[in-house]
Amino acid sequence: IYNKGPAITEIDWLPSNVEIIELPNVGCESHTYLYHMISKRNCLAEKTLFVPASFQSLYYKRGMMVVLMKWLPSYDYGFSCLPCVVDLKTDFNDFSLSRYQHSSKANHAIDTQLVQCADRPFGTWYEKNFNNLHVKLSGTQGMFFVTRDKIMAHDASEYCQLIAYVDKDRNPEAGHYMERAWTALYLGE
Repeated sequence: IYNKGPAITEIDWLPSNVEIIELPNVGCESHTYLYHMISKRNCLAEKTLFVPASFQSLYYKRGMMVVLMKWLPSYDYGFSCLPCVVDLKTDFNDFSLSRYQHSSKANHAIDTQLVQCADRPFGTWYEKNFNNLHVKLSGTQGMFFVTRDKIMAHDASEYCQLIAYVDKDRNPEAGHYMERAWTALYLGE
């Protein structure tokens, strides 16, 4: 479990083999997922389910987590996603975001001003990081699972390049780009 909030001292129901890792509160869930892919590269589970902490307080995210958990035993990957009209890069080419109100009430106090991505809008960032890879699905809610093999199919340097966009600020615009692009990382053609 990765924690970016107040220190977790004790959780009675947590199995003893579960590690709690405290991280700086930067980059939203994208930073956490990329950190895991980089730091646990040599000891990844066969499949990893990635969900933001907000799944606990938002019924629609809890519902999607239940769906992903049902799919987990039978499939190599699963995403909370929506179909694109053309493809991910084309549909979101001009997408940029200056302000964002977090969906979880626990995060409403966070400044809604986003730190702008150096490579914006989305199309510019996507081209730099995914070389116009064709993808027909856009990730939503930052929720998905993939196998170890899918994670390992990408060199650690690719994850390091992506985490550099989200490792300095609490509210980076690039986190919203990553939320849409997880599908490109693992489903691109």
